[in-house]
Amino acid sequence: MKRELAFYFNPNNPQRKLVLLAFAEEGIKYVGIDGTGWDPDTQIGEIKQLNEDLENFGLKMLSMHSCFPITADGKNEAPHELYEEQIRELRRFGLFGGKTAVYHACFMRDIAPENIDARISELGWENFLDSNVKTLQKLSDEAAKYGINLVLENLWHSVHSESVEGFIPIVKAADRSNIGICLDSGHAHLAGKNVADEIRKAGKLLKDTHFHDNIGKVNGIFLDQHLPPGLGTINWQNACEALDEIDYSHPLCFEGILGNGDDLEKGRFKGMMTYNQILRLASTNWRAFEFLTEDKEKVAGRKG
Repeated sequence: MKRELAFYFNPNNPQRKLVLLAFAEEGIKYVGIDGTGWDPDTQIGEIKQLNEDLENFGLKMLSMHSCFPITADGKNEAPHELYEEQIRELRRFGLFGGKTAVYHACFMRDIAPENIDARISELGWENFLDSNVKTLQKLSDEAAKYGINLVLENLWHSVHSESVEGFIPIVKAADRSNIGICLDSGHAHLAGKNVADEIRKAGKLLKDTHFHDNIGKVNGIFLDQHLPPGLGTINWQNACEALDEIDYSHPLCFEGILGNGDDLEKGRFKGMMTYNQILRLASTNWRAFEFLTEDKEKVAGRKG
């Protein structure tokens, strides 16, 4: 199945309009952003300007990455000061008109990533789950005002977040129609998980994607390269099959492939490729994987 594609970009990039122009020239209709610090009350001008730029280039906001974790320490629901920041951020996201707000699963403000599992063991899984569920439910009420879905993203840092299987219990316990999952393909691959299997496990709970490629964990180093699909070792044909199996109907969002901060010179290609060339490579490769998947299904049908 051919799906619309979306790409993340840095709204603070001085060359933002060049990036947006490249999106438009390459036929991209949807975009995503990492969290920005713009205050919806005092910096409304910056927000309005971005919205105006998106409209001028025929682009719509899809995915918005939160700057904040769900809880502070996992013991209790988000404290007042964190909750206020989360609500302010959702108001900002609402002004952007996006569809999903992405949060790192199992992350805590006051706990280092390498200590997540120890902290959850200390608290007990049920207590940790309860604190996350209570906060998510409160946030989902606010998000619903803006038509926003809250999604938890997999990371390799914890046994509870390295696979969607680990935090699906949180999503199901929250039991809200606007709470689901964002699958990060690169993170799954780094954790040694099969991306297609992760898609199938998420099923109808999958509401957003952070797709990008890498060559996996090498000599103990997690190479989170954020490459265009096809430049790493993820089996994208199988991933396409899995998306078809669960009847995934949202645009597919690619994250980080333009490089850190969208800086071409400092990015992974060191200025060798333009924004258009990177986007064209990613889009062309993805369309090829879609075609190969569909063709394989047709061949299998003929043989049957």
